[in-house]
Amino acid sequence: MNTALSSVPGVQVFEWSKAIETGHYDIDSQHQALFEFLRRLHQASLAPHDSAPIRQILVDLKDYVVMHFQFEENLMQSFYYDKKDMHMRAHAACIKKISDLEQNASKKTDTCNVLTEFIYEWLIAHIAKVDQDFVAKLEGGNQTNISGDICTAQTLAVIDGAFAAAGLVEKISALLGTTRGMTQRRKFAAALADASERLVNLISLAEDRVEAYGCSDSDLSRLRKIEGAVKTSVRSLIDCAVQDLIDYGSNIIAGKFGLPFGIGAAMTMRMTRIGTLLNVAGGFPALDEAVRKNVARAAEIANEVTAMEANALPMPDFAKAADRQGKSREVGSDAWDHHFVDLVQASSRRIAQLFEQAVDSGKINLEELFDETYIPIAGTNPQQYSTRFDGLAEALLPDIQEAILAENDTVIYAVAQDRRGYVPAHNRKHSFRQGKDPAWNAAHCRNKRIFDDRVNLAAARNTTELLLQTYLRNLGGDEIVVVKDAAAPITVKGRHWGAFRLGYPLAKT
Repeated sequence: MNTALSSVPGVQVFEWSKAIETGHYDIDSQHQALFEFLRRLHQASLAPHDSAPIRQILVDLKDYVVMHFQFEENLMQSFYYDKKDMHMRAHAACIKKISDLEQNASKKTDTCNVLTEFIYEWLIAHIAKVDQDFVAKLEGGNQTNISGDICTAQTLAVIDGAFAAAGLVEKISALLGTTRGMTQRRKFAAALADASERLVNLISLAEDRVEAYGCSDSDLSRLRKIEGAVKTSVRSLIDCAVQDLIDYGSNIIAGKFGLPFGIGAAMTMRMTRIGTLLNVAGGFPALDEAVRKNVARAAEIANEVTAMEANALPMPDFAKAADRQGKSREVGSDAWDHHFVDLVQASSRRIAQLFEQAVDSGKINLEELFDETYIPIAGTNPQQYSTRFDGLAEALLPDIQEAILAENDTVIYAVAQDRRGYVPAHNRKHSFRQGKDPAWNAAHCRNKRIFDDRVNLAAARNTTELLLQTYLRNLGGDEIVVVKDAAAPITVKGRHWGAFRLGYPLAKT
């Protein structure tokens, strides 16, 4: 959330919206109070030489967040709530993130801004996707039974907000085009980036609500007009977001800004925004070659900065319960990421269990399971290999992998690979017999191959509980997408065998 917005007429920073009302008076009142804390923190960060107000606001904010979460969790105990554990884990992750960032936010303005932005985006996503569902169930129904008038009013508020944001984007673009001074141009460019981000987020939220609840033909027509207008200018929005990430990330890599605490999460958020813009633009193939290269560069920089943070600021050794509820959930701001984190970690544990059972039963020994003699299969292009554990992997892995794909239509791949990047059994849609065309083989025959690029090896060699990366994946032909890759290690009899990996979109589409 860039401070340049505060100087542009018509923009309110950290504003409350009717679109995220839950209908529960106490919960909505507490949410509005949290937004007020964010406005105060934002204003205090504009005077970085006076840290005392920032420290006090942070203390008050954290205390209020804890009180609010406890209030909701007490309500959860009063009835059968099927998502109680997930909801409480999301609360624990948010408190832990605030605590981690709080240690540095009072000292560095950029870290304070990271904290403010994190809480704001977390609240928007959490309220819209979790709290509204919780309140509906608390009051005796489910999300589809919320009053039609409330749903209509909320959807209309989102579309109205998108219209207003579209007008603001147009206004700032015109100002930017007529401004010559470098300082003013930078201010308006930053304001344009923020207003555009708000517009795209509102469009995404509107699409979710229309899909869930429907809307009138006239409102749907208004939404489609906004989307059409955005598509005509989305190239400049992508350019701005990508270049901003490249510039900021490059300066961090060069040591100019130090290493702000929480920068890995901030980089993931930035790549998520770029992914959302790409979806609005019609996907990666709709971009020209220069923009594609810049997006690829942005993804590389985001991963490099995230790796720098992981190496310089390793997480402490928490107790397992806290570790599960906190550390592993820092990677995302809502249940969208949490679902895949849970899934990849549960799958890696299941595979490790099956491998150990195979060893215990004598189906395979450890030497065979950890075989690193990759025998080339003659006549294959790209090169395929075989190992002594192929038979076991082909017997055990497909059921786990295919079940994930069948139950999660947004998952792009679900695969296990050993620590050298070897994939003995890929998903069935990528495990055809090779033909004469190497390009076709590369896209459709990904089993029994070694993937030793930077992203694959980082996942394969990672031994921490979770590794999250962002990269560009070629799905064959001209279809290239920006993907989040979640990897959890597979450990057998105390030895690191490899990793289980899930690939999924940056944001729900």
